[in-house]
Amino acid sequence: MGILNSFISKWTLLIGSVLILTSCGTTKAVKQVMESYDFGIKKVHVENVNSSYDRLVPDYYESLKSSDQKFAEKIAKDTMLYMQKGACLGKCPVFRITIFNNGIVKYEGVKNVDLVGIYESKLKKEQQEKARSLIDAIDLPRMYSKYPRGITMSKDVAITKMVLSDGVLKFPTVISYDQPQELTNIEVYLNQLIKDLSWVQI
Repeated sequence: MGILNSFISKWTLLIGSVLILTSCGTTKAVKQVMESYDFGIKKVHVENVNSSYDRLVPDYYESLKSSDQKFAEKIAKDTMLYMQKGACLGKCPVFRITIFNNGIVKYEGVKNVDLVGIYESKLKKEQQEKARSLIDAIDLPRMYSKYPRGITMSKDVAITKMVLSDGVLKFPTVISYDQPQELTNIEVYLNQLIKDLSWVQI
């Protein structure tokens, strides 16, 4: 009986020590294990029940992406151009416009715009070619490395988000007061499209 009590006491002491150490000094080590590659792979496999072992690595890397990155990639996959105009403290127009690779255009007006709701239209061939030429005029890798850098947005300035795709590279960005002229050209083009196209509400 004494041996059993001694055994129980030792285990109790050991468990207590582990708990104390975990709370005081080994939290970092535990965190490192949980953030490790192997742990991440297993976690993804558990969360993605239909994932095969062949998909574990790509699924793991997918799980590390931010929500903004996933959103940008989802848009860019089938999209040529996307622009979102945000709100400001005044009467700034709030809307989203997307040009898909097949020429379909989707517009969603939110507030301070003539068209409120979700609409669709179709680009003519020359309009599609114009959109593509505006994108082709941009050196996406070079621009991505230089812009945006250290942008400080004022609360009274409407944030404009844009995603460009040349079919291979996807370039998500935020337009500020100091954007390259190439991005301004695309913004002007999209704003003009909203006025020129015949829209059908969906």
